[in-house]
Amino acid sequence: MGIDSRWGVAGLTISASVSCWVEFTLLRRTLNKRIDATGLPPVYLVKGWAASLVAAGVGRALLLAVAHRNPIVAVIVVLGPYGIAYFAGAAVLGLSDVRALLGMFSRLRAR
Repeated sequence: MGIDSRWGVAGLTISASVSCWVEFTLLRRTLNKRIDATGLPPVYLVKGWAASLVAAGVGRALLLAVAHRNPIVAVIVVLGPYGIAYFAGAAVLGLSDVRALLGMFSRLRAR
């Protein structure tokens, strides 16, 4: 086909993503017919995406700051703050699942 072989990984990723979304859409439509409405409210999804985009920005900035160092150090420096930024952002935006998880941790710590 005349396509450079390095694009194979991107092609596989894109094809898997599209097939997963098709499968998800078909499953959700079938569930909606059988058990009534399923899914999340759009505002919940927007809040989740917002928290993840901000956390990804934090992680990317930290990765650029430590790009030429040891990969293990980069993983530690990037993933920890990424997770903290995501959970903090999601908690500030009021995502109930994150608040429930943080409540569970606080009850465990209180014991």
